Amino acid sequence: VLKVRRRRIEVPYSPLWQKVLSEAQATNLWQKLKRLVSLLVQLLLLALLLLRGIMALFELVFGSRSGVRAWNSGRLERRAQRRTVTGLLARSRGDFAAARKALEGSAAHAPEPLVNHLEAARAAQAMGDLVGRDAHLRDALEADPKATLAVGIAQAELQLVGEQWEQALATLLELRREAPRNAHVLQMLRRAMEQVGDQAG
Repeated sequence: VLKVRRRRIEVPYSPLWQKVLSEAQATNLWQKLKRLVSLLVQLLLLALLLLRGIMALFELVFGSRSGVRAWNSGRLERRAQRRTVTGLLARSRGDFAAARKALEGSAAHAPEPLVNHLEAARAAQAMGDLVGRDAHLRDALEADPKATLAVGIAQAELQLVGEQWEQALATLLELRREAPRNAHVLQMLRRAMEQVGDQAG
């Protein structure tokens, strides 16, 4: 039997190991990149699920977007009611500037803006601001175009208080055409006619 004799050959391992190590590093970087992308995808999915949960909770509490609008509208209306009451109380105390400011500021969201404008006109009259008074009366008519009688009566009352007899008479004659049996209009008309007659005579 022949015996095989093995020869020893030295192989330089350093280039081989460098190749193995570089392949391991490339694989390691690829692994890290895969983990990072996987983590980002998981975080994105978690954020989307969280956002959807918040939206569902929001819809559960408020109903929908229209529910949010209704909630906000109700909030503004309640605030306007409080400011209207504040304005009316200020007018009754004689603080006409504060009354006018509160009544003007809350008219846009008040359930009955006509009341706010009429009371602001009364406050303006008490302050001696006749131009402001007339502007508030116009705003009242714009707020409720069907309220010509109420606005006209308020205008006539304010003109009588301001001793604007001719203007009051003209306003009241117009109101008598609109409401010929209104006792308040007839009473104010008689007063205005007496005053105009006294001035003429």
